[in-house]
Amino acid sequence: MRKQPVIGSAGELLVEFVAGDRNGHHRRTSTYAGPFPSGAPGIFIDQAAKLGARARFAGAVGDDAFGAVILDRFRRDGVATDLVRTVPGIPTGSAFVSYNDDGSRDFVFNIAYSAAAHIDPAPELARALLAQDLDVFHISGSSLGDPKMAATLLDLAKLLHTDGVALSFDPNVRKELIGDPVYRRTVDALVHISHYFLPSEEDAEALFPGEGIDAIAARLFAAGGEFVVLKRGDRGARALSRAGANADLPAFPVTVAECVLMARRGRTLPWPSRSERAEVSRILERLGLGNLERRHIRQLSGGQQQRVFIARALLRRPQLLLMDEPTAGVDVKTRHEILHVLHELNGDGLAIVLTTHDLNGVAAHLPQLVCLNREVIAAGKSAEVLTPEVLEQTYGAPMDVLEHAGMPLVVDRYEHNAPVAGGQAKPPNVVPFTRRDAAS
Repeated sequence: MRKQPVIGSAGELLVEFVAGDRNGHHRRTSTYAGPFPSGAPGIFIDQAAKLGARARFAGAVGDDAFGAVILDRFRRDGVATDLVRTVPGIPTGSAFVSYNDDGSRDFVFNIAYSAAAHIDPAPELARALLAQDLDVFHISGSSLGDPKMAATLLDLAKLLHTDGVALSFDPNVRKELIGDPVYRRTVDALVHISHYFLPSEEDAEALFPGEGIDAIAARLFAAGGEFVVLKRGDRGARALSRAGANADLPAFPVTVAECVLMARRGRTLPWPSRSERAEVSRILERLGLGNLERRHIRQLSGGQQQRVFIARALLRRPQLLLMDEPTAGVDVKTRHEILHVLHELNGDGLAIVLTTHDLNGVAAHLPQLVCLNREVIAAGKSAEVLTPEVLEQTYGAPMDVLEHAGMPLVVDRYEHNAPVAGGQAKPPNVVPFTRRDAAS
């Protein structure tokens, strides 16, 4: 029997928060969804474990809830965590990301001043990894932005390479750093000793301007490399080997129907039956997605994607649907679409329990509410639950409840004479509403 490969990686461990609106560039108030376990090397090793490798990671997290999120994910998916330090008194690394309509992303990182930068010294890590018969060690270029971490990883890669471990390198070039001579020397050194070189098209152009992938591969094979894989996004990848193999690999297009079919269970065959395909078509039609069965899921709007995920849950014919903030990070139109779908499903007899922090956009429109703060504070209809007293017990801050068009509207309490930094507070522009107290 072929033994499981032992794959290791090291670098930054982060939690990620994603802005709910696009094109904000982190310069305007937004709702952020998270924390999601993140950090490119951490994502890589987690996927290696899911694919059956014996996976080990070296890094550091803070002694906080965000660190626990990352470690819980690793342990659940089978990544060994004995080389992940927990650093007291320093927060877990974080990243805030905002997406733009042109496909670009804006990041705000906290790495250098977080636990993420506190990985163990290279000789210590090399001894620990080699003791586990390491086969492949992966480095992500995202880890090279911090000079201290970059130096540690380069030393570690050289030690492992000298001992016969194959190096995998995804350069993930930081364009803002490409002109830094220390950063560039580190990247070039890692490319030179890589067995597996995994650049994107943008990486290849930044590192080898004007050269085609065949010329780049020939150069790396001459230095001892074995494989070069050029990542091309939606167009898949091109793979070349030192032995002369050359393959164009398609992207992994998941259609709407295929996504829903992922909920199948109890089947021994990998392909769906005729009855299962018919059931998927019926559910998608019911949710207004009947004409999108063959559409790539990445081509859908946020509201359409959320309905696809609801369809996937419905394929198992549940009696109860549990949802964790189903409208977080979406715009007003998408929120209305999701609530409309859930209202119709509930009207058909499906019990739905969901969590939300959106008091006005979601909670006020639900038939039954439960306010929790370690214990049940109140339960009932929105008119009974959304009161100043209940909300202050729930959130620990005073709030007012107004009434607008027959609906409750929760607002922060404004104290007219409350002092603020820099002087006396100015009265806000006030829109007349009817204030609704607990007794009304």
